[in-house]
Amino acid sequence: MEQISLQELRKYAIERRTQILAVDSGSGRKFVVNNLGQVKIPDEDKDFRVEDALEAADHFEIGTGEKIPRLTRESLSHQLKEYFGKGAKAVHHDEDE
Repeated sequence: MEQISLQELRKYAIERRTQILAVDSGSGRKFVVNNLGQVKIPDEDKDFRVEDALEAADHFEIGTGEKIPRLTRESLSHQLKEYFGKGAKAVHHDEDE
C-alpha cells in the first residue's frame, strides 16, 4: 500500500490552492484538507483519528466544482511524488541560504 502523509496532503492543498477529500469506503470515514491546510471532518461521526482514516483511505477527490477527479491511493501517491520531486531542489536550496 502506498504511503501518503497528512503533512504531504496539507502542503499540497495549500500550494495548489485546492482541497482534498479522503474517503475510506470500507468504514465510510472521510475528511477534507482545505486550501489552508486545515483538516475538517464533514460527517457527524467525528470519533476517529484522521491518521487512521488516511491510512485506510482508498480514494481521494481533489478540487471543487462539477468535475472532480477521483484518484486511487496509488495515483495520488504518484502525483504527490511527481509534484514534490520537481520542487525538492528548490526547497533544499532555500534552506541553505
